Amino acid sequence: MVQWKSTVAIAALSAMLLPGAGAAAVTADEVWQSWVDYYTALGYEVNTASDKMMGDTLVLTDIDLSMVSEIGETNSEKVRTETKISIPEARMKEMGDGTVEVTLSNQMPMTSKTEVPDGDPINTEMMIAQQGLKMTASGEVGDISYAMKADEVAVEMTGFEAVETDVPAKMRFAMNGIVGTYTMASDDEAQSITSDMTAASADLTVSGADPEANSTINMTANAKDVKITSDMSLPEGLDMADFGPALEAGFAMSASLAYGASTMSANFDGAEGKGTMSSSGESGAFMMDLSSAGMTYDASAKGTKAELTTAQLPFPISFGLDDAAFKIAMPLSASEEPADMALVLKLAGLSLSDQIWGMFDPSGQLPHDPATLHVDLSGKAKLTANLFNPEEMTALESSPFEPQSATLNTLEVTAAGASLTGTGAATFDNSMGMPMPKGAVDLKLVGGNKLIDTLVAMALLPDEQAMGARMMLGLFAVPAGDDVLTSKIEMRDDGGLYANGQRLQ
Repeated sequence: MVQWKSTVAIAALSAMLLPGAGAAAVTADEVWQSWVDYYTALGYEVNTASDKMMGDTLVLTDIDLSMVSEIGETNSEKVRTETKISIPEARMKEMGDGTVEVTLSNQMPMTSKTEVPDGDPINTEMMIAQQGLKMTASGEVGDISYAMKADEVAVEMTGFEAVETDVPAKMRFAMNGIVGTYTMASDDEAQSITSDMTAASADLTVSGADPEANSTINMTANAKDVKITSDMSLPEGLDMADFGPALEAGFAMSASLAYGASTMSANFDGAEGKGTMSSSGESGAFMMDLSSAGMTYDASAKGTKAELTTAQLPFPISFGLDDAAFKIAMPLSASEEPADMALVLKLAGLSLSDQIWGMFDPSGQLPHDPATLHVDLSGKAKLTANLFNPEEMTALESSPFEPQSATLNTLEVTAAGASLTGTGAATFDNSMGMPMPKGAVDLKLVGGNKLIDTLVAMALLPDEQAMGARMMLGLFAVPAGDDVLTSKIEMRDDGGLYANGQRLQ
């Protein structure tokens, strides 16, 4: 879990903002102490070479933030990562109106060293850099807010070493035109950290090479109108080096990211020749929520277009996608009360280029309309063990998941002139050692027989396989119109599986 904590630390260095007028007074010492409390709660050790009050300004030099975290296990031995962030200088100037102006060094090095049992360490060197940073703190002890503007805040990977070999790879991520607010509040029970930030654009550049394979890759990406929000709760006395107990003790966080128009381009070269990739999108969004109650991950993108060229094909591979989405929600902690679960996969309006269609349908016998795949599942489930507790998980003799109910809200598969849709619901009996469902799913297939006929005429589907497919349709479905089939699949109390009232199992 050191990766997300490093990310939070980077964000805190670059996104501390302030509220409007009328806030209570805060001093430079109080602002600095709030930083120390915050990073200590995250699991960092905070040290400074010196901290002196020079007139109205607290000057801190050689600030070191260091943390050792366990990020996994190999051969029953812990995998540990040591992370260090260095701030050459920080100045906190009392402005005389109850606010404090904060300035940081333009460049702040960051290193990460992962010790792998029976293996070579992995070393990463990075640089956090900023231009035009203006940051002001206001409020009072226990509730300090920051207002921040910056021309640019960037994180750049300057070195990467694995297996005692310097890997020729570079990465730089930068956010430009940043404006936002950042609030750190605390009481006797917990710290609360919230942020709300916008950026005119975000840029990513990546380059890498594999000397042994004689291959290279270069990539650039850009997104406009970026908006980021976050909310985190850190209970007092939390040990963030051990994530499972921290989650059980009340650690919680949520974050969201939204962006407008985006582009990506890349070129690569290797043993099989050169190639290029490019894509563009109208907008996208991401949301994550994490607490002892459960985890939710939700991502979406609209108006995507992509193209790939390779030495193996005489034409580019291109496609478009109107709407894409992925969501997963699940419980993380053991509880007697059922918790929400969800799974959504959506690929709507998938269109292929004429060159791709021409590879298997040169005469245009199939409809080339955009295809859709949409599955939306929701339900309830209980956990018999905490997923982030290694001892509990090791002691299990079966799956910790006990599904209670499931609902198929949407099933849609549309392609090549045929469409399969469905809805349904089921409950589960877990008393027999494995979940036994009871419920029904209603399905409808339109254009299935015509699609089979067309595939046979194109010699893409052998006659015997087409006959087998028709027999399966006859077994599971009943006619409901011109090339329309419906089916009701039931799981009943007797443990049987039924299709349209006929027992199959």
